[in-house]
Amino acid sequence: MTSYLIHLIRHGVSEGAEKGQYIGVTDSPLSENGRNQLKALASSAQYPKADAYFCSANQRCRESLELLYPGTTGTYLRGLEGCNFGEWEGKTAEALQGDETYQKWMRGEEGAVPPGGEGNMTFMHRVCEVFEKLVDSMMRSHTENVVLVTQGDVIMALCAAYGLPRAGLYEWMCEPGHGYTLQIAPSLWMRSMVAEVFCTLPHFEKDEEQEDEALQAARQALHIAFPAKKPEEQGQ
Repeated sequence: MTSYLIHLIRHGVSEGAEKGQYIGVTDSPLSENGRNQLKALASSAQYPKADAYFCSANQRCRESLELLYPGTTGTYLRGLEGCNFGEWEGKTAEALQGDETYQKWMRGEEGAVPPGGEGNMTFMHRVCEVFEKLVDSMMRSHTENVVLVTQGDVIMALCAAYGLPRAGLYEWMCEPGHGYTLQIAPSLWMRSMVAEVFCTLPHFEKDEEQEDEALQAARQALHIAFPAKKPEEQGQ
């Protein structure tokens, strides 16, 4: 049966990130350092080709897609912006140290939300809704292989929500220009709405010689936890 691949790639370093600012929905462009880093990665590593290319609608994701895949035409996905930090957008952690709500939010206290922004569950629901529509569109159009350049917190949220092996949100952090390939088996997606984290991105020469041991072990656990249906069980 056909499986579907979604390559999640984090955008390069932005100007706001270099200043230590919270810029979830702020449209901060790539910094010069961020552009140079992506150019170096594109020349020294291999990024997967795809049938279609998508990115979050902000400038840093659009620029990253253009640098990693020159000449490609990307489709912008609204709703895949990072977490909305509301009144904290553009501010640094240092500037917010005296903010009581910020301190509660940092401690993970229930109900602590950035003023005028969104809480973790609202953010998760938003990006998951867009992702599920993307998967549905891929299956309906038989588009088997796509690239999605997006923000780091979006990748973390999607891998925590759907990824196998199961892991906490912050365990899916990745460096700019890096990410993960998710492999989606339609039967498993329809039954349990999960996706196998198939490999890390980009691919370096050494990766072809030695597969990541953690992901290899995860595949074994996946097949134990979600065994393939026997022929007589198909269609039940």
